[in-house]
Amino acid sequence: MLPKNQWCECDVYNMRMKYRLLTLTVIVFSAISVTAQKWVLRFDGIGPVKIGMTLSDLKHALREDPAESDYLGSCYVHSKRHPHVQFMMEDGVVTRIDVNDKTIPSIQGFRIGDLEARLRKSAGSRAEVERHHYFERGHYVTINSSDGRFAMRFETSCDEKSTDPGSSDEKFVCTKPHYVTSFYAGRRESVQYIEGCL
Repeated sequence: MLPKNQWCECDVYNMRMKYRLLTLTVIVFSAISVTAQKWVLRFDGIGPVKIGMTLSDLKHALREDPAESDYLGSCYVHSKRHPHVQFMMEDGVVTRIDVNDKTIPSIQGFRIGDLEARLRKSAGSRAEVERHHYFERGHYVTINSSDGRFAMRFETSCDEKSTDPGSSDEKFVCTKPHYVTSFYAGRRESVQYIEGCL
């Protein structure tokens, strides 16, 4: 039997293993937390990507070569690890970032599927609402950054139902409240584009 103040080798081994396991757990949970927090669409970027980055900067930030995308024109690239995020490239720099999946929130906390009314209430007088160019009852809800250099635009629509199917006077009405169908952010001018790139 060992005296009370002496350790055996098995105690030292067990403590080292517990320390390593605890350290590994902290590292894993920190990495998960940081990754989840980073991919939020801001006025000036998403995760490590910022508006104004060159293609080389984008490759470095994503830690991969972005792939060409056929999303809304030839000026988009996307990350293979983040396929629901598209990066608009104009004159060699990122000018807009589009999100097309509900897992990624905006900086205000809104996602695809959220109600337009809630978005407009949250943004208040900062929300500029325009009629959508393609969806008759849809809207563009645009919020400008405080410095006016950037903007974020939410496209909204509603589920429709015909009031008189087959009639020459057929009209459609919304059967559910308007909800967010897509959103994007970047340079104010680039956010205004209706069909992606010019």
